[in-house]
Amino acid sequence: MGGEMERCISSLCASLSTVLDHADSSSRELADAVSRRPIHLESATTAFLQKLHRLEGAAGADLQHLESMVFGAVSLEELLGHCGEALDVYARHADAIESRLASFGYEPPGIAGGNMQIKFILWQQQCVESR
Repeated sequence: MGGEMERCISSLCASLSTVLDHADSSSRELADAVSRRPIHLESATTAFLQKLHRLEGAAGADLQHLESMVFGAVSLEELLGHCGEALDVYARHADAIESRLASFGYEPPGIAGGNMQIKFILWQQQCVESR
């Protein structure tokens, strides 16, 4: 019975040690977070909006490029190829945004970007076959 009691006490001590180590590291992280200079919401919001504005400008440039190709009488296959490339770029940007948001607890829904690419490829094949 003495050996069994010692094992139970030893197991309890190990469990308590793990819990206390976690509490210690969490309290150190909290103290570090509290002692840091606060991030002003207004400046963070402004920076985020500026980045969105830059991305919008890039998307606008891509759209203008596609419009110039359409009016430049390129073939449908070439146009679809350029659209596919643009879709890949935007899918990578969306993946980067989702991974950044995941660090804040966001859980992306399935494989939405990949699903969109699959639909585009199928649509592209239908367009080429119907010609």
